[in-house]
Amino acid sequence: MTAPSALLSPAEAIPRRETPTSPLRVAVVGCGAIAEKFHLPALARRAKRLKQVVLVDPDLSRAGTLAAALTRARVAASYEQVSDDIDAAIIATPPWLHSEIAMPLLARGIHVLCEKPLAESVADARAMIEQAERSGAYLCVNHNRRAFPALRRVKELLGSGAVGECMSVEYTEGARFSWPSASGWRFAPANGERGVLLDLGAHALDTICWWLGEKPAVVTCSTDSFGGPEGVASLVLKCGACTIKVRLSWLSKLSNTYRIVGTRGVIEGAIFDWRRLTTTCIRGRRRQLKVSSDRSDYVIGNLIIDNFLDAITGRATPLVPAPTVLPSLELIEDCYRCASRIPMPWLEMLPSVEVPAC
Repeated sequence: MTAPSALLSPAEAIPRRETPTSPLRVAVVGCGAIAEKFHLPALARRAKRLKQVVLVDPDLSRAGTLAAALTRARVAASYEQVSDDIDAAIIATPPWLHSEIAMPLLARGIHVLCEKPLAESVADARAMIEQAERSGAYLCVNHNRRAFPALRRVKELLGSGAVGECMSVEYTEGARFSWPSASGWRFAPANGERGVLLDLGAHALDTICWWLGEKPAVVTCSTDSFGGPEGVASLVLKCGACTIKVRLSWLSKLSNTYRIVGTRGVIEGAIFDWRRLTTTCIRGRRRQLKVSSDRSDYVIGNLIIDNFLDAITGRATPLVPAPTVLPSLELIEDCYRCASRIPMPWLEMLPSVEVPAC
């Protein structure tokens, strides 16, 4: 693995400019579904820590409606209008806007929490990270699954050698797409050719890179794309002796599980069961581990938002600093670069249709 993909430890992270003042002034840039469902309720629960929240969206009517549920909130049509008046920003726009918005904010020393994926390209992500390093601002990413207690325990078990050398990983995630998008941007022409692999894959591949501590190599990548955003992706990856199989779907419900086989045992669980996982030792003894009983361990606002606010006031180390997501972004680019179409033999059986000339 090349040096730029290295996963930085807290000890290796460069010093950041802290914002010791409290309460804080925070902007939420983008007032779509993720802001409405998660970020704004989280900020509302932390009202005592905030001097003001600014909701930024070109649709001022929607921003105003959402602002009504907050105290000390106002609205603006663009981030340029508020960059002199904020300490931090949460970027909750479509991915192709992340870099465009983050760069000038970071240049001013404004701390940024960015929705996943950090950027649409590795080049943009690196530019954002370099800008944050120059200004001393924090740049964090909302890969909230790194906060799931069960997935954290998986990483601990792998790191401790509890199941021996990792030989295989199977990671399957899928559901019929039902996200209540305010704009429908995922299927808009501006979204280009990237679909489930950039969306669900951002979480899945980040989790795998984080578990293994490095970026696997792509063996094969197959999707159902005919030139637009793919709804299904099937990946085979390799990391040393470990073979990794990933299935992702926006079209149907899959098992939403993971299974890791090592030379001394097996770890398995449900991706969204943040409380439990199961281990099986080489002799066949199964053991269910309950690692949490608190629902608040999962809620984004109780972990990601709190950690971001604590980090920029010098009380904590960022949970997901931007440099640590580069391996998964590189992996996504590698997958798209070598992607082929999933075999669809039933299409070959369809009769050709002749369109009469006008």
